[in-house]
Amino acid sequence: LVSTGPTGVLPDERVSCSPVETLARMSDDGRYLAVVESDGLRLIELQTGAQLFSLARPAIRALAFSPKGTYLLTWEKFVDGEGDNLRLWRCVDGVYITGFAQKVLGEKWQWPALRWSADESIYARAVSNEIHFFDGTAPSQSVVHRLRAERVSHFALAPAGSPPLVATFVPEFKGQPATVRLWKYPDFGEGRFLATKTFFKASEAQLKFSPDGQ
Repeated sequence: LVSTGPTGVLPDERVSCSPVETLARMSDDGRYLAVVESDGLRLIELQTGAQLFSLARPAIRALAFSPKGTYLLTWEKFVDGEGDNLRLWRCVDGVYITGFAQKVLGEKWQWPALRWSADESIYARAVSNEIHFFDGTAPSQSVVHRLRAERVSHFALAPAGSPPLVATFVPEFKGQPATVRLWKYPDFGEGRFLATKTFFKASEAQLKFSPDGQ
């Protein structure tokens, strides 16, 4: 492992872990490393090598950090009667913040299941025929805005801009072409998209904005 010190990137041998077969993720700013081991998850602060918290949840199968590293998102296989399996944790102390029931992880390009604005003021989640938007300053299951999009399978929030742009993808269906649309949060009324583009023979898509979100 490496860490960024005052003089640049330096070798760092202070972080050790047991063999990792499946998952390890670093936050975008390089502060944290999340590791799933045989006995569960550990979150490590890379600058000091200190373990901030651990979770006895070895069944975690997917990880993602929020843009500023405030939260860690985990997904485990859904089990009836065990509650939410898509969970959001606070990185500084491992406090469970909120969660959702999500039976299917989906394709690789559909992860993470929660998408954040760059300033973490908004996060969003795709459900059947809708994108739900939530208050990122006080994460919960309470929806603050909805974007209706029949058969939507993928979406993206712009990495910059306030309010951010939102892109949605609807795959082709029964001879109808696939559709990509661009919206401005939270102006999601019918027909209020800023731009639209159709594609034939498109069942999946990767949606990527320019760094300035324009």
